[in-house]
Amino acid sequence: MECCTCCLGETVKICGCWFHFNQCIHRFVVHCGLGNLFRKHKLITKLIKRLMALPLMDPMNILPLFSLLKQRYHATINGDNTAVKDLFDYFESQWISGRFSPDTWSCFECVIRTNNHVESWNGHVLHKAERKGKNIYLLSELLAKDAIVAMNDLDNYSNRYYIKKTQATRNALILAAYARYKEHKKPWDALESLRHTTAKHCNWGNAQINESDNDETTESDSD
Repeated sequence: MECCTCCLGETVKICGCWFHFNQCIHRFVVHCGLGNLFRKHKLITKLIKRLMALPLMDPMNILPLFSLLKQRYHATINGDNTAVKDLFDYFESQWISGRFSPDTWSCFECVIRTNNHVESWNGHVLHKAERKGKNIYLLSELLAKDAIVAMNDLDNYSNRYYIKKTQATRNALILAAYARYKEHKKPWDALESLRHTTAKHCNWGNAQINESDNDETTESDSD
């Protein structure tokens, strides 16, 4: 991130990777012992999915929403299960007041919300280079040839744009949530809508998230 702004200037817009952000959250959830509750306990499921949806919000509302989450889950945080408190402490120290501020990991209104395609291209180039530490001149020649192919692929890709059905559905839900948010200016309602766009099956783990929460009654979600 620092190298990017150093080389390309302050005009570069830094956007977070939603996939890797959620991967970090899920790993800590498992680490602190909330993995089973994430799958089975509807209150915990909703909490974690709300945290996972925060990057989809605009940066100026992320901190107020996080503070609101702490208020709504006050009794749970101070309950017998210290793992929930650990989760909030981790989130605040790592993603709120730590090195990575919300404006660096927010992907609000970003069309591309992951850098997985960049990592895939990295692997592709490394495979073609056949080894690490390739001579800079040979690497430049390789990159020049690959750029020609990439431009042709880009033209073809734009003509027959393909996206998975599940991703298309998720994108439509996110855009609809943004439209309602811009019209009504209600950050919490927007977060609730965006919560439902988080993956039902986690690519970063074996947890299956229960989307059905209509019968849930909690200290904070009964309203």
